Amino acid sequence: MKEQPVFSFACKRELKSRTLASARAVKVAEDRTVDPALLFQRFLVVSQTGDLSLEEVLSYELSPYPPSLFEAKNLLRKADKAQLLDGLKNHVASCSVEAALHYIPEVEHNVLNGGPLLHRLKWTEGKTYSSIANAYTDFTVKHYGKATVIFDGYGGGPNIKDHTHQRRSQSRIANKVDISEATKFAGKKDFLSNNENKQALIHLVSTSMRDRGCHAIQAEGDADVEIVKAAVATSSYKTCLICEDTDLLVLLLHHASSNGKKIYFRSDKGGSTTVLDIKVIKQVLGNEICFNLLFLHAFTGCDTTSRIFGIGKKSVLQKFIKNEATLNSCDKVFSSPNQDTDVIVESGSKAMVASFNGKPGGSLFVIRYSTICKNVSAAKNFVVPERFPPTTSATKHHALRKHGLNCSRACGSCQDG
Repeated sequence: MKEQPVFSFACKRELKSRTLASARAVKVAEDRTVDPALLFQRFLVVSQTGDLSLEEVLSYELSPYPPSLFEAKNLLRKADKAQLLDGLKNHVASCSVEAALHYIPEVEHNVLNGGPLLHRLKWTEGKTYSSIANAYTDFTVKHYGKATVIFDGYGGGPNIKDHTHQRRSQSRIANKVDISEATKFAGKKDFLSNNENKQALIHLVSTSMRDRGCHAIQAEGDADVEIVKAAVATSSYKTCLICEDTDLLVLLLHHASSNGKKIYFRSDKGGSTTVLDIKVIKQVLGNEICFNLLFLHAFTGCDTTSRIFGIGKKSVLQKFIKNEATLNSCDKVFSSPNQDTDVIVESGSKAMVASFNGKPGGSLFVIRYSTICKNVSAAKNFVVPERFPPTTSATKHHALRKHGLNCSRACGSCQDG
């Protein structure tokens, strides 16, 4: 620039000042992926080379998120609900041959979960939504008679199962379709991935079912409790609740009365037929365990809470069957909706310690330390961080979430958040 005319000099592009008005895009931040296992290893190395003790380091999560409760950032571990169903079947079958039937008994009334029903039928191209709704009604009346069918509601705001719905949809959201009786469908899966479309279809199906004598109900949000209440309300008849969802079995064992006529629970999926007699199962388990199942199912992972890595529902069920004192006392705390937060947090830590076979009065920190000492000395490869129990801080939020949701508001007094 020296000895050059000012008005004729041109700077290089990289040396020019740029204003926000001239920029096409502004880079705000860079989202970096952090490997939890690598970060965990580095923290452990620092604890050995630095001025920190291993015991002190392990009191922290040592990860961007609690790996024993999360699969990835913002993604809860998917619950293995079928494990609880298998555990209950095996236990009651060993105690009574009448608890699990291998034939479909005659009943006077059927109650259906409308959600899976929407995915049962194939839609023929060129059919109108009115004819599709009538096809669902024909199928229901043919196989289940004038049944009670309850659908989830999708018209409101946030729902306690939004996380599960997002996982199932795999982030695939279809465009909204303006539905009328004469409208022809275009793509079943994409159509049902939009909640407004599903809500409109349920309205058509419900209207068609009512015209044929069925009792169609649409809940305001999650329908699990409404489905179970409908089954219990018809217990003056021989009733069968038809669904493959473990949530409904847990709720049914909690709400059903030992009096009245038989209530059965079965899946309508293909394969071997197993029909559970709820009245017999309640007699085998006892009222206390049936009540405890709500806490067991929600604390070990359901549609609204995280699964705990390495802790199976069967093992925790066996602890309740053996009348494990710590878990029983924690259940009573969680079943009270107006408990103090500090009491909930303390009971959550006790329940987590008991789930990992810790001693009464023990702490999660001690279990984490003993676990790493035991596993690292015996393992050929590095032990991944999810194999360790969650920290006290992570367990606190897990416990508070479980108490606030309580397995689809099964007690009738818990809130959606």
